[in-house]
Amino acid sequence: MSNNPHRCVIDRDGYYVTFVLLVEQADGSTAPYSYSLKSGESLIDASPPSNMIAPRWIGTAWEETGTRTITEEDLEQLRTSKLQMVNVAAQQAIYDGVTIGNHTFSLTEVDQINISTLAAQLQAAMRSEESSIDLTKGVPYHADGELCRHWPPEEFAAIAQAATAHAFYHQTYCNHLRQHIKDITDYSELEAVYYGMGLTPTLQASMAALLGVNEA
Repeated sequence: MSNNPHRCVIDRDGYYVTFVLLVEQADGSTAPYSYSLKSGESLIDASPPSNMIAPRWIGTAWEETGTRTITEEDLEQLRTSKLQMVNVAAQQAIYDGVTIGNHTFSLTEVDQINISTLAAQLQAAMRSEESSIDLTKGVPYHADGELCRHWPPEEFAAIAQAATAHAFYHQTYCNHLRQHIKDITDYSELEAVYYGMGLTPTLQASMAALLGVNEA
C-alpha cells in the first residue's frame, strides 16, 4: 500500500464514482471513511480525474468516454457532496493528532478537552495560582498506546501548543476550502476538489494571515 491515504472508487466497468479517504480499522486493515463500497465497486490508487465528464480507468490513466449536459441541480448536488467530504476529512485529520519525537497524541474532541484543561492548570501552577498540577512532579498524561506518566512542564506545554496549532490549521484550511468549493461554478473543477489541495491565491493569503505565515 502506498503512503497516499486517498483512493478513487470505480464501478465494475471502471467508471469513476468518487474520491475517498482511507482510515485504519481496529484489525489493522484500511477502509473508506464514511463510504461503503457497493457491489462491483473497487478502490484504485490514483489521482481523481480532472476536466472529464465520464472518466473511466483503463489501468494506467483516465480516459474520457462521453459527454454530458450538466444541470444546475447536478452542480449543487456535487457541491453538497464535496462540502461533506471536506468536513469529514478535516475532522479525521484533526483526530489523527500530532507526533512529537517518538510520541503520537490523538486529538479527538475528548483528547482536545483533556489537553486544554491540563494546559490551563499548568499555566495556573506556573503563576503560583491554585492548580491540580504539582510542578515538581509534572503533568499527568499519556501518548497513544502508552501508559500515563508525568511530563515535565515545558514538554507538556509544547504538546499542548502543537495540539492547538494542529487543530487550528485544519479548522482554518477546512473553512477556506469550503469557501473555495462554494465559489466554483465549473462542474469539472468542482469534481477535482480534494482535501489537501492548494487554494486560490486570495484564499491562501487569507489563510496565511490567520496562521501568521509569512508568504514572502
